[in-house]
Amino acid sequence: MNGKELAVRGVIGAALTFISQQLGGWDTAIQTLVVFLILDMFVGILNAGKKKEVSSSVGFWGVVKKCLCLVLVYMAVRLDILTNANGLVRVTVIYFFVATEGISILENCGELGLPIPAILLDILKKMQDKVDADTQTIFTTTFETESIEFETTAEDIADDEEV
Repeated sequence: MNGKELAVRGVIGAALTFISQQLGGWDTAIQTLVVFLILDMFVGILNAGKKKEVSSSVGFWGVVKKCLCLVLVYMAVRLDILTNANGLVRVTVIYFFVATEGISILENCGELGLPIPAILLDILKKMQDKVDADTQTIFTTTFETESIEFETTAEDIADDEEV
């Protein structure tokens, strides 16, 4: 391995480490989401190929949407930090996307002629229900029990600029 290849690998490793840190760590939840995002793209491409509807434009926007899922996870991490929610917002957002992507995978597999085990659909639907319940819990416990003020005065801005 030459110096240039080693440097490229180091940069890629550092970038991936930074990204995983910004997404709240490389735990089972984010790993599962990434796997489901990739599987959904793969099975979606297979399904489009079967239907003879493969489109680079549709594929590009599909990749963009998958990346935006990770942007929303990043937002959730930042909101967890801001509201001291201890990871609840992040995990709820990840569960939402895991359930959504999982159901999409099952739909595509069904369209490809695969029988779908009922337990998979049942678990994913239960996850969606849990996300709905957790979302209500987040808003009740985080935002209603704490006094969060969103108004900023000119004095606040001036104070921030002096720091």
